[in-house]
Amino acid sequence: MTQPQQSQPQPLQDLALWLAFQHQMDQEALAAQTAAGLGILFPILKFADLNGSTPPWLHAAMLELEKQFTKSVTLGTRFVQHSLWAIDPTAGQIPTPYIPFPADSVRASMTVTGPAAIKHATRVLALNNEEMTAGIERQTMANAKTTSTGAGVKEATEGGREAVRQSTQLAEVVPESELSSRRERRVIGYARFTDSNPCYFCAMLASRGAVYKQDSFIEVSKHFGNNIAAVHDHCKCSLRPVFRTEDSMDERAKYFKAQWDKLTANSSGKDAVKAFRRGYVPPPPYEDAPVVDLGNVRANRERLINLGFGEDSPQVQFYDDTIAKLNAS
Repeated sequence: MTQPQQSQPQPLQDLALWLAFQHQMDQEALAAQTAAGLGILFPILKFADLNGSTPPWLHAAMLELEKQFTKSVTLGTRFVQHSLWAIDPTAGQIPTPYIPFPADSVRASMTVTGPAAIKHATRVLALNNEEMTAGIERQTMANAKTTSTGAGVKEATEGGREAVRQSTQLAEVVPESELSSRRERRVIGYARFTDSNPCYFCAMLASRGAVYKQDSFIEVSKHFGNNIAAVHDHCKCSLRPVFRTEDSMDERAKYFKAQWDKLTANSSGKDAVKAFRRGYVPPPPYEDAPVVDLGNVRANRERLINLGFGEDSPQVQFYDDTIAKLNAS
């Protein structure tokens, strides 16, 4: 028999947005840790012995990036599960996706932006008959440190983005708990959640809001294009899962969309992108986490118990942990 509506746990959009904010902060902290780690390792690379120093530098950098990539995957996987329980509290557990560290592509990215970039700079000097001074050498190494660190940050945080992509797809096949009376089909998609200081490109993609399964998972390229998950070096944007059409646009997406509509009213295609780039005004940096109605969170916890969920069930434990975190904040 169907439970009365008021006895059913309710979708909490404010909690889902709070989780998205916390996930973004976690990913930005991970990006900072990655940059710091790569910064410590960069002096292994020696300008005077590039061929000899590249293998040990690359080995050390790859170990650091694999560690951070794995952490990012864990954060992303957990985030999607928690987001599902914020919107669909009685849902089951999402299968854990298998996301191996893409060693070959990461190694290539670090090589191109590090030692290969240094070699290219020296070749340009030679072609122009310019002398390699100590100052130019320092600048060349500094540039390579910046570019390789940016590539590393992108590769490390890609773990979380890939986890959100795959876990969101897997959420569609998660059965409802036997204790749930809900059987409607979920809306499955994801939206871009920008970092604290998004560039015009990230803002442009975020302005689309959510895209859904029928068109969001066909294009899996991580390069520039219409794919809202496309990233660039130094990018720290994340993705958030979307399980209801009414949750398609968060406040930042609405901010970006309003700018896009205004700036591109008289243009299209590449001209529209150029117009948006010229006129784009970044939003204020994130300051405070979204406000969550703690009473509604507690009410969902009690409704789960009343439906027969045990205190040791993952659904109730999620709500217990969330209540503790909200009380502490």
